[in-house]
Amino acid sequence: MKYLFAILISFFILGCVKNENLEPKQSTQNTTKEDKALVQANTPKKPEKLILTNSIYNSFYTILPCSNCEGIKTILTLNKDKTYTKTMLTMGKKASLVEKNGVFEVDESAIILKDESGIISYFVPNKNSLLQLDDKKNKRVGVLAQIYNFEPIDKAYKDSFFARFSKFKDKNGFLDIIITPSKNGARATFYSSLKNGSPLCEFSSELFYDKGIFYLLDEKGIALSIHKINGDLFITANDKICKSAHISGHYKKSKGYKNIFGKGFFSEITSDSANRDVIKIYGSKNIKRDNTKKENSYIATSKNERIFEYTLLNGIITSIDIYSKEFKTPENISLKSNFKDIKNALVISKFQSDTNNIWLKIESHDMLIKLKNPLGKSVANLNEIPEETQIEQITLMWNQ
Repeated sequence: MKYLFAILISFFILGCVKNENLEPKQSTQNTTKEDKALVQANTPKKPEKLILTNSIYNSFYTILPCSNCEGIKTILTLNKDKTYTKTMLTMGKKASLVEKNGVFEVDESAIILKDESGIISYFVPNKNSLLQLDDKKNKRVGVLAQIYNFEPIDKAYKDSFFARFSKFKDKNGFLDIIITPSKNGARATFYSSLKNGSPLCEFSSELFYDKGIFYLLDEKGIALSIHKINGDLFITANDKICKSAHISGHYKKSKGYKNIFGKGFFSEITSDSANRDVIKIYGSKNIKRDNTKKENSYIATSKNERIFEYTLLNGIITSIDIYSKEFKTPENISLKSNFKDIKNALVISKFQSDTNNIWLKIESHDMLIKLKNPLGKSVANLNEIPEETQIEQITLMWNQ
């Protein structure tokens, strides 16, 4: 028993010693965890990069101030491969169009652009737009804040080009450009007056659209570029295009072109339009088949009055006969006009007549004008036609 009691006492003492050795060790582990947590709390977190949405990979524009010109129209395009393009139009007496390229990266507070010469600029997303910061990455205040706010270029921006714009040279002379949509981009057609020796501009061409600008290219590069400036246009062109008319410069927007017609367009209808497009514009209830003709002819009406008739061949519009006196050319020729008005405003390419009618061909507008022959005999010379002879019919010839 004495031996057994001694063994039990020995185990008890050893257990206490072990417990005493464990307690300090456990306390050291807890202290280490607390110290680590404290260190992590006091260590600043690495800033996260600015998160960009897909909408930022787009084209944005603004007009930057210029000391000796109207302004510098600037278009900035950010690409998903972290490259960018900046196109700058200086609107002055000697307009210039410059394009610069570069790369960009993103840090915790801004988009950092670096151009080919190493110049750095800073931007941040601003709702749907893009805001340019100053050199210290601070937002500008006051008027400058709005000037350096680049608005997005979207479909509405592109559609705003489709209208009539005028550049007045004097009180008697004008130069108009009418831009209408087409399959590949747009068609631009220039018109000018002939009063006081003002030169006639018969230029018309298809344009392509890229990053907010309409272009015409030739073998040497950009022959013409059309830029949107608030509600107006600014055009740059080389000397080969309407050289005597001086088409470069600032054009003011007119009220629209819904009552205007010319080469390849009649109001909102263009040479690319199909029957479904006409129905969409004027409404199916206002389009009726003309059963008096063998061709596929349709009459468009408004308030039960005929406004025009168009003929289809394989679904394509080939001609339009105008009935409404409200439609006019950019030179103000309409069904209200007479032969004197035609001579003063348009170039008559060809003519022919019989005892009842006189037909005048206007190639610059792809237009055929019919006059009621007041002489009752065939006309051999245009000088024989009385100036007061009224227009009886106007036909636009398309896709022929």
